[in-house]
Amino acid sequence: MSNKLAFFALLIVAFVTISFNRSAKPKVLVMTKTAGFYHASIPKGVEAIQKLGADNGFEVEVTKDSSLFTDKYLKKFSAIIF
Repeated sequence: MSNKLAFFALLIVAFVTISFNRSAKPKVLVMTKTAGFYHASIPKGVEAIQKLGADNGFEVEVTKDSSLFTDKYLKKFSAIIF
């Protein structure tokens, strides 16, 4: 599991790094809403992504609110993580 999380984190950092340039700090959205079962590792995954953001210069926003998924709202993010 740890190797999968590290690989996933590396992909996120790579995507943010190669995403198009913006004048502001890159920002990722982490969606934690589930359709039922809420895995106990989700908070640790969010924590890891937040640490990656702090260490690599990108902002992390976390939400369970699927109503935010509009074109206008999502334009401010470089990546969306489910």
